[in-house]
Amino acid sequence: MKFHDKLNLLMTLQNIPNNKLAKALSLDPSLISRWRNGTRDLPKHSEYVEAIAAYFVANYKDKSRLCELMNIAFDKNTCTSTMIQNHLKAWLLDEQSTNSALVSRFIEKLNQITPQRTTTSLPEFVLLATSGKKLSVEAYEGNAGKREAVVRFLSAVIVHPTPCTLLLFSNESMSWLTESEDFYMKWAMLLLEVLKRGHLIKIIHTINRSTDELLAAIEKWLPLYMSGQIEPFYYPNYQDSLFKRTLFIAPGIAALTSSTLSDSEPSEQLYYHDQHMINQLVHEFDAYLKHCRPLMRIFTRENMAGFESLVIEYESQAGDLAVFSSTPTAMTMPKSLYASLLKKSDLTVTDQEMHLALFEKRVTLHLKNLEEKKQCEWLTLPEIDDLDSVVFAPIDILSHQVLTYNLSEYILHIENILKMLHIHKHFHVMLGPHKLPKDIYLSVKRDVGVFVAKMDVNPICFAFNHPILVNAFESYIEDVVGCSVLEVHNKSLTIKTLENWLKKVKTQD
Repeated sequence: MKFHDKLNLLMTLQNIPNNKLAKALSLDPSLISRWRNGTRDLPKHSEYVEAIAAYFVANYKDKSRLCELMNIAFDKNTCTSTMIQNHLKAWLLDEQSTNSALVSRFIEKLNQITPQRTTTSLPEFVLLATSGKKLSVEAYEGNAGKREAVVRFLSAVIVHPTPCTLLLFSNESMSWLTESEDFYMKWAMLLLEVLKRGHLIKIIHTINRSTDELLAAIEKWLPLYMSGQIEPFYYPNYQDSLFKRTLFIAPGIAALTSSTLSDSEPSEQLYYHDQHMINQLVHEFDAYLKHCRPLMRIFTRENMAGFESLVIEYESQAGDLAVFSSTPTAMTMPKSLYASLLKKSDLTVTDQEMHLALFEKRVTLHLKNLEEKKQCEWLTLPEIDDLDSVVFAPIDILSHQVLTYNLSEYILHIENILKMLHIHKHFHVMLGPHKLPKDIYLSVKRDVGVFVAKMDVNPICFAFNHPILVNAFESYIEDVVGCSVLEVHNKSLTIKTLENWLKKVKTQD
């Protein structure tokens, strides 16, 4: 990446306009613009790059994400702001950097080396070398062999009587899977059968910083993700290398490995059912997994572990918020209405009390965020003539319940939204239809994360916090609504429209 690419990426991810950075550096915004589009060369004065690095370190909330962007390991105990700033400066200047010190040391060492004489006799340790342990292994050749080996592997998992957690990683070419449509369908059916039989999957996706590649990996696996039995991860500092590796492991059952040169067809796949070798491969996978991060978290009614704490963490972090839903969200309800809706649900009394307590905590955090950060909620009011046929069903992703309410309860909700619009200057409501499907709930908090939920008879919720994915969803919202999330809205017009709607509904009622 060139300097202008890196500067543009930093400013885009942090949503920093040209004039803001220009003001911090005491420069003209047009110069920043030329730096970003590459029409102006890298600054000749190093103090500019120093100042740019200092600015982003001071304003980047999550230093670990900044380190991830530069492909350096982050340790909160050792990574000081000064150290990160130096790395960032070097990263920005990398396209022109040279290191003559390395060359100097190489020349010096070369000068000190003396030729080694060879001998005709073999060293003693060569004569005493022993043979290694013999393993039970099968070999499969080429892409066709890999397909056979994968069928062998997944079939062994399916017929095994005890469920396990499959460990999957591959940064080799996927041509073995994609070049045959018939095999792709067979592969998908086998994986679905694996999941039906209660097995779980941990997969480390191979992705770079490309948004397209991130979304493509997610889209490809989406039908399988819907099971809620897959945990996807990614390695944040991944870089392409010449050698590629595949690890498909079913602990206690079998393992499939292969290695290739980049862009080459795999020459040999090794299929193991030797338990000692399988255990060694599990250790290798686990060691890599320790350096990975979740690509997403997936929650269903059957798999809600950690969901509540994740929502609270999301609410706790400051950030501008945009929310899309088919009906008003739970966070804009009065407490009394939320409590009455819980009583109509199929939750137990104990669960109702727990959800009400969590609701109060979320509202407190939500209101704290509104003190300094903007929130915009998109709302479509039902037509007055259609009120008799409208089913009001606000989505609460925390309870994973469709909490239905009637017209009078809906009116209470709208009245509370009006109250919030008057009280909180950073709270905005956009009225009118949007392009999201009816059952989709989408919440994007800038620089924090994304929740996407499909709320129907089989609800499922995805949570992302990868910075480029968060940015992609924000861009998606801007495409859907035709404006920036942070654009100033005509609040007085929204208030007037809501008041008129309420007046008409109450008159008709």
